[in-house]
Amino acid sequence: MHLINEQVFSDSISDIDDITMETLDPEYRTVNVLSAIFFAIVLISIYFIVSIFEKNLLTTFSLFIMLPIWGLMSGLYLWFAYKSFDFQAFAIRQNDILYKSGIFFKSTLIIPFNRIQHCEINHGPLDRYFGLARIELYTAGGSSSDLVIPGLPHHRAEAIRSFVFKKIAADEEE
Repeated sequence: MHLINEQVFSDSISDIDDITMETLDPEYRTVNVLSAIFFAIVLISIYFIVSIFEKNLLTTFSLFIMLPIWGLMSGLYLWFAYKSFDFQAFAIRQNDILYKSGIFFKSTLIIPFNRIQHCEINHGPLDRYFGLARIELYTAGGSSSDLVIPGLPHHRAEAIRSFVFKKIAADEEE
């Protein structure tokens, strides 16, 4: 058997931006923002609980410094939670699945179906309340998922998982 490995020129490769990407469910933005608000409340609560034991944290000077810092950090975190939704999308093609994310540091992850070994659907309490789920795809060699697509309606996540299992089974038969 003779291996043929012809050169492919970069100008003949299709651009990944030409792929039609599917957006996440709009309710996922709400889940992100609510999670960020909860996190901010937990942080300020911890500050005040610690201040019960450390009286220096409740001085006017400390509050004058800490509250604006907390407000700024919480505001940035809320903005990021809200805006990151606009930069997340996925696509399912015949042989692979893609996921794009990132506001400042953009990332595109592509996993061929023949590399996937396991697929599962997970959802936290807020996800369940809004009817959302995330699909997690695992490839060989790791204990954590290699690709996570959050913010999917539960029925859509089930359909994707079923499709992935069919593709895995078809690849194993070949």
